[in-house]
Amino acid sequence: MFKNPADIGRLLDGLDKAGLPELPEEVDLDAKDRLTGSEIRSLILGRELNGGGAWIDKGTSWVQQNFLCDAIPKVQTTCGAIFRNPAGTPERHNEYTAVFRFDRFEFSTVK
Repeated sequence: MFKNPADIGRLLDGLDKAGLPELPEEVDLDAKDRLTGSEIRSLILGRELNGGGAWIDKGTSWVQQNFLCDAIPKVQTTCGAIFRNPAGTPERHNEYTAVFRFDRFEFSTVK
């Protein structure tokens, strides 16, 4: 767990310099559908989300490079990528896919 969000940035930079992939090999999503940091920020931060996964109701979320990072006190700190789901709909709550280290789920934003 990282107490300082800047530590995650240094870790991500180090992993990139070491040539490690940003995402697990089994991620089968199209890179063209991946959201940038600014897109994640405007889509998720301060918005209500609907869909699968355990959304944080206590903790902190922020954007680090092109990742959404979440820190849940005394539980974990993790970062994941967000992808558009071209076939998703608001009604099925699957317009986007979040890929974290140990979790993957679909969601939509509540308008």
